[in-house]
Amino acid sequence: MSVSDGVAETSEAQLRAALDAMPHKVWLVRPEGPPLYYNRAMRAFGGDALNLPDRASREKALIHADDLPSVRSAAASAIADPKDFELELRLRDPAGNWPWHRLTVSMMRSGRRVDAWLVTATDIDDLRRAMVAAKESGDKLHLTAETAQLGIFSLDLRTGERTWSPQMNAIFGLAPGAPPPRDILAIVHPEDRERVSTWLVATLNPDGPATVSSEHRILRPDGSIRWVLVKGGVFFGSEGAERIAM
Repeated sequence: MSVSDGVAETSEAQLRAALDAMPHKVWLVRPEGPPLYYNRAMRAFGGDALNLPDRASREKALIHADDLPSVRSAAASAIADPKDFELELRLRDPAGNWPWHRLTVSMMRSGRRVDAWLVTATDIDDLRRAMVAAKESGDKLHLTAETAQLGIFSLDLRTGERTWSPQMNAIFGLAPGAPPPRDILAIVHPEDRERVSTWLVATLNPDGPATVSSEHRILRPDGSIRWVLVKGGVFFGSEGAERIAM
């Protein structure tokens, strides 16, 4: 074994260890071939379904039947025109439940060739329930958010009034009752700041999607770093964007 081979093996072992430590479900798969790797969270979640002999069988066992057409359509589009993509779908857990997940699929390239897809699945079931509750009742939304430990934030773009739930303070490491930060980008991790800024601008497009989401890191006052998933929408009036709710 050469020195370069040893370095490559060490790097791969470190990558696997890092992926196994992640709370997200992560796997590598060839666009039109077999899976290459599942991290610890995905192995625990998928169980025996991951050992099924072909992709169609694994998809049928893991993905809700109502979501399979959109998944297969997105995959076919990505094979024809390789681009990163996201979608929301229900995955079967070991208990037979179907929690909602957000899938982020990134192209792993060697030059212009796509060697594999890196797939990350984030459980958003509690968040989906809270969004449904928002449509039914504002009071019920706050109760759902408190139970699920979700934070709620809204900003009136005309008056500058901010509403920041107690759960948001806990998530961001702020003292109970502390006012929300005036500059949200200042508490976003520097490596994610440009991406989040672009995302925030995109939310103000009235022709954009009704629901928007971003997964990024934040900096807490104690110096710790925390991943957050932000999901919400912008409400438009006759004069444009009026209120952001997350």
